Amino acid sequence: MYKRQLLRYLSDILGEDPAAIDGDGVTVEHVLPKKPRKSSRWSRDFPTANDIKAHANCLGNLVFLSYVDNQAIANQDYEYKRHALRGSGFRLSVDAAEENACTREVINRRTTQLAGLVFSHWGLATARR
Repeated sequence: MYKRQLLRYLSDILGEDPAAIDGDGVTVEHVLPKKPRKSSRWSRDFPTANDIKAHANCLGNLVFLSYVDNQAIANQDYEYKRHALRGSGFRLSVDAAEENACTREVINRRTTQLAGLVFSHWGLATARR
């Protein structure tokens, strides 16, 4: 519900982005698509609907892209998406493109790192008791 605002907040913490996050020209991209093609690498790395559901909307899987780039890369494999992410200029996208792959482990680690960054910025502890 507030993913765009949270991502915008993270972008502000990490540095400036090249454009306003307006929802028309700039969109939220799911690196792991919510509905990957059956023949894709995604379907091998995330073989069940539960695998996809558990990771697609995680904070570590969400980035900003221009509407045009988002439409162009759609449900492509990570290797293809990575180029658009890297060239986007959006800090969260460029950071995501630094990963060699987009796996469960990468999404979970990025989610933990990004949540930790927000919690730290707010002065909140992240350790479980």
